[in-house]
Amino acid sequence: MNLTFTNHQVLLLYLVNLFTLMIFILLLINVKKDKKSWSKINDYLGSVTKTIDSVRYGDLTKKIEETDLPNSEELADSVNRMIETLSDREKMIGEYQNELNKQNKLLESVINSLSDGLVIIDSEYKILRVTKQVSEWLNVEGDKLVGKLISDYIVLPRGKMGKTY
Repeated sequence: MNLTFTNHQVLLLYLVNLFTLMIFILLLINVKKDKKSWSKINDYLGSVTKTIDSVRYGDLTKKIEETDLPNSEELADSVNRMIETLSDREKMIGEYQNELNKQNKLLESVINSLSDGLVIIDSEYKILRVTKQVSEWLNVEGDKLVGKLISDYIVLPRGKMGKTY
């Protein structure tokens, strides 16, 4: 079988090949651009991950920087607001802890200034705290009483449940 092409067919084949080659070149250029774009996205996500890890371990001074990537501004704003909220809450917790410490010191001062005996127990009748006077009455150091059952030292009357404690 003998294939012969007319000039018109050869020109058409040449144009198809040229068009195909141009498509491949354009695809190659587009892939190069996409690689750069993916590289930028990957770098940005790495930066976001580092910032979030820093926050996770307690560094609330880190912020996410905005880039020219699509939707990165919304992500950065959202995460940065979350970091600011965490920072504000951490400050509030610190203030609450300071107030609790002040109240605890006041309560300790009141308990320590009592001349009468005072025993503080929990719902299971375990001793939480005693004054110096109680320690002297029981002839046991106060720290050694903590955690013990009050019934080991004092006989309590029958309760509503009919139990002797």
